[in-house]
Amino acid sequence: MPNQVTQNALMTTKHRIELANNLIQDWSTSNTYVGIGGQLPYLDAEDDLIPVPNNSIDFVNGLYKNLVALKKITAADLTFVIPRVDWKSGIVYDAFDNQIDMYSNIKLQSTVGTVNVSNSSVLVGTNTTFFSQFSQGTFVYLPGDGEVVAPQVRQVVSVSSNTSMNVNTAFSGNIISNTAYIYTDTSPRYAKNFYVRNVYDQVFICLFNNGGITSTVMPQISLGGDLPEDAVIVTSDGYQWKYLYTIPSGEKQLFFSPDWMPVFKEAAVVESAVDGRIDVVLINSGGSGYNGNIPSNSATILTVTGDGSGANLTATVDANGSITGINILNGGQGYKSANVLVTTGTTGNGANLRVVIGPPGGHGFNPIEELGASSVMLSVELVETEGGTIPTGASVGTGTFNYRQISIIKDPLLSIGGRQASNVNYSTVSTITVQPLPAGQFFSIDETVYQGVSLNQATFSGTVVFWDDVNNILWLNNVSGEFIPQSPIVGTLQTVPVTAFIDTPPTIQLYSGLLLHVNNVLPVVRGADQTEQIRVIFNF
Repeated sequence: MPNQVTQNALMTTKHRIELANNLIQDWSTSNTYVGIGGQLPYLDAEDDLIPVPNNSIDFVNGLYKNLVALKKITAADLTFVIPRVDWKSGIVYDAFDNQIDMYSNIKLQSTVGTVNVSNSSVLVGTNTTFFSQFSQGTFVYLPGDGEVVAPQVRQVVSVSSNTSMNVNTAFSGNIISNTAYIYTDTSPRYAKNFYVRNVYDQVFICLFNNGGITSTVMPQISLGGDLPEDAVIVTSDGYQWKYLYTIPSGEKQLFFSPDWMPVFKEAAVVESAVDGRIDVVLINSGGSGYNGNIPSNSATILTVTGDGSGANLTATVDANGSITGINILNGGQGYKSANVLVTTGTTGNGANLRVVIGPPGGHGFNPIEELGASSVMLSVELVETEGGTIPTGASVGTGTFNYRQISIIKDPLLSIGGRQASNVNYSTVSTITVQPLPAGQFFSIDETVYQGVSLNQATFSGTVVFWDDVNNILWLNNVSGEFIPQSPIVGTLQTVPVTAFIDTPPTIQLYSGLLLHVNNVLPVVRGADQTEQIRVIFNF
């Protein structure tokens, strides 16, 4: 059987949310850990050219060898997040609409002029401005003819002139005098700007944008007061907003960043939500001659039909009998489809009204689905030494510990017994106790220590993660060879041989567990009494 064409397939937003939820549930209830390591500088002199992780065996083995510590992930470390959108004056916000994919990452912007193309990779424009609108690597979308020629997206290879442009693959079919669109994937942001956060961390979804005008009044509810009935806010600029939740201060500290903000269910909003309630009716055309051309703010000339019940609407009518506004006295419930008709027998004609149907459960019932929250943020705090498993500041003269690699490892095993690790914290370094060093001598972080006649002929070696000069203990990773107790050990910087007594291997079996994720990052320097936040985003 031939392969099925997947061009017109869709992974639904609910499926993506389900995958995100599965990750949260799995990592919250299993023995999954955040690992830190990679204290050695990158190869470039400035230590800022971050190498890209890969799946090679050498890379994976190197990650394990350079681990320093693990901290267990808990349910409190994970939450659904959405791209952060702060309300700003002067922006046109998109109103929620049941006929539109609110969660699409694809944004189409129409271009100037028209284009012609015939089974070719060259677009010929008329009155176009290709130079200012396109560049190499951008994408162009042609909608086709709606009948024979299908919509197509191509990548721009070069812009010859304002009226000629080359793409990477020839378009199929003849597309004559068509409009071209600039095709932008805004992932993970949505192409539609339909929700906002205000300065009080209150989050709203836009229900009505007054015909697409700019928003000039920030939506808000009273601080510390009772939740308004239905929590629909009508601002003086004509926008209508639905209040969804307020970001709690504790969760904001963990999951709020310049690019992301958390999503929560607020009990009072969930309880007040009504499935299938009519919140918005759009006036596509107000018609004329209604209500006998008698102006009214509450003309009883509207009837709602559909699969729900209880809706009660009146109309605002001007002196020409045109319907200029809809008053929702009762939004009813249970509507999955609905029409608003002018009552039979009334005068007038030409009105075209459309009901906007809300999400299942009603607006505010499930903000995770309503806002398309298919991304998860992991936020783990490393607090000081985490029970003596992670270095912070080092002794004077030995350097400062830092790390450049963040990993996620599921179900690592203990060195003794082979059982799954389950404690909150683990050190993954070897420790070696040595005799006290001569006065003024110390081991430095990142230097190599070894046993043997030389480094090239070492029978045992490791990289110094930390030097505990109080207890004369070396913390080592990147260990190779067999340690010989009661034998001298020396460093590439600390060249005075000292006797090494005891080698304690890591509690964790290196190379065990499932390596699920790797982030190479800029160096994170850990000072004394330091707490830092590790944040990782997973998009589905």
